[in-house]
Amino acid sequence: MMMKKVICLGLALVLTGCATFSEKMVSADGSVKDCSASGGGWGIGMLLGMGIAATQKHLCVNQMEKNGYLVAAQAGWTGLRLKDVDGAIKVSAVDANSSAAAQGMMAADRIVSIDGNQPANASDAQKMLFGKPGTSVRLTIVRQDQELNIDLARGAFNLLAKK
Repeated sequence: MMMKKVICLGLALVLTGCATFSEKMVSADGSVKDCSASGGGWGIGMLLGMGIAATQKHLCVNQMEKNGYLVAAQAGWTGLRLKDVDGAIKVSAVDANSSAAAQGMMAADRIVSIDGNQPANASDAQKMLFGKPGTSVRLTIVRQDQELNIDLARGAFNLLAKK
């Protein structure tokens, strides 16, 4: 990959062209993958190379979206980290500055349902919480034997907070 970047720089100096397109993709569990492609050439070949690179990146993004990934800049989440505990889905942590923190979600809250659906496990629940920023999700939780309904807005996905 480093070789392509060096070649692209050299080609650009002799009035030809080169393009590298890249898009960070993220999944509900915070996995990050990169869709990237490069292309270039001389004269009309430059346009062809740029077009091929853009098409390759687009195909990669489409395939990743089919596999449950979203473009990082368009991904939203609630700020909840979940784990399976004795057959229950519990909040293990609430990220600061998230909608979950703003709504008072706490570690040890037990998730009963999300948008009226009962998740099978923490991984399933995390996928249900993942979506586009600006959309919301309704959780039914149990805290100290009291059932509560909480609406959470999905905020912008923070790649640094998920590590």
